[in-house]
Amino acid sequence: MEPDQEYVWFDHLPTRYPWSSLWYGFYRCECAALRSNEPACPVCGRTSPCEPIDPSRLGEPPTYVTPGAEGRYEDYVYLELIEREWKRPTLDVETLPRPRVAGRHMADKVGIVLLFWTYFESRIDRLIDLGLSYRPAEEAENLRIRYRSVGARMDRLYKILFATTYNADLADAGYAPIASLLQEIQTRRNAFAHGDPVAIDDSLVERLVTALRIEHLSWIAAYNRRLSVLRARTDVERGD
Repeated sequence: MEPDQEYVWFDHLPTRYPWSSLWYGFYRCECAALRSNEPACPVCGRTSPCEPIDPSRLGEPPTYVTPGAEGRYEDYVYLELIEREWKRPTLDVETLPRPRVAGRHMADKVGIVLLFWTYFESRIDRLIDLGLSYRPAEEAENLRIRYRSVGARMDRLYKILFATTYNADLADAGYAPIASLLQEIQTRRNAFAHGDPVAIDDSLVERLVTALRIEHLSWIAAYNRRLSVLRARTDVERGD
């Protein structure tokens, strides 16, 4: 990672590319890994994206159809809502008074952090669903009920499923700064929700937006890392 370049990632998007284009070029391999244009899948090693649509047509270039790496339509919506809020003109402080405490004030674009955290929670749930898919249905449902909050799922439930935590996964994959930023966002977002509106300030909003691309890549790295471990564990249990 080269932070100085990533801080302006949105200034280098092709013309008319929305922020949801962070998902562009990523697709789901047959093994369920999320990959882009690397020569081989980082999980199963497959070099082609999937089986050709019609492998019987010898002598012709194969045609592939690959499912996108995003989990649902809302993955695009959240990113475009965050982009829209970022590009919104700053409001006149006289028309929308912002709380101030000891010289600090609530971010004008506080909604970016709130939107991001909802989007982030949905991706943590996707990771948890991956782990639970390797468990018996009744056990999986009980674990979902017992660990409802995102904090519990990132830590305690993640440990049950993967023998580590989400933030530790990021650090091990080389994304320690993102893990640290996520911890700060979680703390400040919770403070905001419990009566401290100035907990989310302009600095936090700017740091989140400029790190959004790296955060996106870090989540994909964690997803593939967990999938790889789960597949290997299953192969051992089967004796493959």
